[in-house]
Amino acid sequence: MSELAQLFVLLALIYAFECAAFVPRRALGIARRFGRWGVRPALAASAAWRRGFVIGEVWPPLSPALVTETLPLVVGPDGLRADADSDVIAWEKVDRVSADGTKLFVNGTPTTLATRRGARALAEAFDGLGAQPRAERERRLRRWLDARFDDDAIEERLPKMERELLPAQIAASVLWLSVFAGLPVLLWTPLATWFLVVGAVAGAAWIAAAVLFERALRRKGSVARELRPDVSKRIAAIASPIATMRACDHVARELAGDLDPLAVAAPLVTAAQLRTFGRARLVELKFRRPDDEADPAGEADRAWWQREILKRVERTLRDHDVDPDALLAEPTRDGDDMVAWCPRCLAQYRAAAEPPRGCANAACEGFVLCAFDQPGSVTPARNSPA
Repeated sequence: MSELAQLFVLLALIYAFECAAFVPRRALGIARRFGRWGVRPALAASAAWRRGFVIGEVWPPLSPALVTETLPLVVGPDGLRADADSDVIAWEKVDRVSADGTKLFVNGTPTTLATRRGARALAEAFDGLGAQPRAERERRLRRWLDARFDDDAIEERLPKMERELLPAQIAASVLWLSVFAGLPVLLWTPLATWFLVVGAVAGAAWIAAAVLFERALRRKGSVARELRPDVSKRIAAIASPIATMRACDHVARELAGDLDPLAVAAPLVTAAQLRTFGRARLVELKFRRPDDEADPAGEADRAWWQREILKRVERTLRDHDVDPDALLAEPTRDGDDMVAWCPRCLAQYRAAAEPPRGCANAACEGFVLCAFDQPGSVTPARNSPA
């Protein structure tokens, strides 16, 4: 392999790295594939990884991934738990809530989120709640959840962002073509004499994309200005042509950080994908056992949080012509001796001397089984959190 060919392979690998956003494992990417939006879970090489990555469409650079996430915390009118390993903190004992980058700090203890916008939205929603009466805390939390499930927000933000970044994205597309289409032509065809021309086009596109990106970030009142990355990331985004091709991703990744994944996906994805994604959210909310059923601390807040999230998930689905009850309908029995079924993978279980306690599928660990009862009904098994 020639040195130029090796250089091309290296550039391709670096570009693949630039396409990825490294996020917590729970985060999701709402991204286009061949022009159609879809939900892309964070990818990780090992189940032990606490972080994964979501990837925007490799071509064209006009299609970055929108990053959103289900929240790692449990919140209620009486207190909050920052994550599964944290203790419940009563609101009266919360002195300060703040955000720094993608970290949310509750009394100085950090919780890492997927986006800066998400961390900032939580800090604004939670700061000062401890000084409010319980009824006012509940009202403010409900207003915040309503805003988080506002499925009109992404339809308002996305076109505006795309218009503002379009000049920079066009220049980035020209740069992409110059490098990943022009360089192979020069390497493996007799057109090597055009090397200087292709190089000049790539250089001009690089400069144009960098200038137009920075200009979009500086426009007063623009979406890009509100979401602009830190200075270090802005410098890195224009320091090399490969990074400049994906510079606009830094803005797009923050666009939906304060919204629930379902509120982002519902207006964008196909009806079939929405049903699949919506069913997964419903099963998670209705049939997953609490992480620590024996711990009574925060149980009222956990029940409140689950109830409020479930109510908004169901409302969002209905607003987009998806029936939540139909998504959780009991499957047709494979035989009269079937007594239970898994709501996650729909596996069925026969009667036995000892009733089944859980699904045999390892991916369904933590989900309760449902007992077959009346046709079309969903009957959670004993100890169900529903």
